[in-house]
Amino acid sequence: MLVGKDGLVLVEEQAMARIGRRDKNDWPAVAAALLLDCPIWTEDADFFGSGIATWTSQTVEIYFKEPG
Repeated sequence: MLVGKDGLVLVEEQAMARIGRRDKNDWPAVAAALLLDCPIWTEDADFFGSGIATWTSQTVEIYFKEPG
């Protein structure tokens, strides 16, 4: 699923409420995660505490190494 600007704007206010105090420029990533109901792959600690699950490169690597 592709999320365009029109879709992001639908949840901009909610995304800004979650991330705005940390880094207001990160709101589109939060909005996309909200729309897609998915985590954010990031090394940026600004997303921590936003209510969106985050994965670091290290945890993604561990996930793909696990059998199954």
